[in-house]
Amino acid sequence: MADLSAVDENALVLNLQEVDLSQVVSAAAAAAAPRFADEDIALSVRLSRLPVLPLDRQRIEQVLANLLENALRHTPAGGAVTITTSLADPEHVQISVQDTGDGIPADQLEAVFGRFHRLDPARRPDGSGLGLTIARSLVRAHGGALTAFSEGRGHGARLDLVLPVAPAEFP
Repeated sequence: MADLSAVDENALVLNLQEVDLSQVVSAAAAAAAPRFADEDIALSVRLSRLPVLPLDRQRIEQVLANLLENALRHTPAGGAVTITTSLADPEHVQISVQDTGDGIPADQLEAVFGRFHRLDPARRPDGSGLGLTIARSLVRAHGGALTAFSEGRGHGARLDLVLPVAPAEFP
């Protein structure tokens, strides 16, 4: 919540350092793997060779943890979540978190990033409803974008995190 307030007040300070994003993605998946196994959800990672990026490692780890928690929350037992990294273009890298879960209605693709938004408030009420809001704010602070894609309910969802290869400029 403090991160969100800092972003709102334009006071978030990023500790930029050279980061191997593939290593961060692998570590995030390894940390989440036991919870996925407990829920009988397959978690796989497909890494592409990526350049080293100027990022705040802790904040990107937080973003990935939020995206994985979201995928876990919305994927039923027996489902799967795949994290894929790639070069979106010469100036951007992309991390996609694809699940085989509930999916997102077309009219909710942007709303899922709103504060306290829940697609199904009755399902696993252990979350605050702020995970994707915080994740998007942290990605934007890095000069990137976080977007949601889905063919609708019952078709799973994909969240794409796109980050610039060059450092973001800050006021």
